[in-house]
Amino acid sequence: MHDVFDDADIAENPESNTPETDTVIMSTWHDDESLEQALWFALYSAYPAVPYESKTTSTVAAVVANEPWTQAVEAYLGDLSSLDKVVEV
Repeated sequence: MHDVFDDADIAENPESNTPETDTVIMSTWHDDESLEQALWFALYSAYPAVPYESKTTSTVAAVVANEPWTQAVEAYLGDLSSLDKVVEV
């Protein structure tokens, strides 16, 4: 899934893959972290590139074919303090 987002971004926005621009759409690997740690990172540590700052109002959490994770993500997004407790912030 990670590479699909990156490939689509580069295909749609080839200028985002050059050093002169700051329009990159960030995606990251978290295969050595828990679901909770990865979700916390997305919500609190990831930030938009400068051209997108004023218009960015959402974070995408994509869960594919994993109902328990879907339920967990929905629950954490509905109660961020519970996510903070699990990640021990």
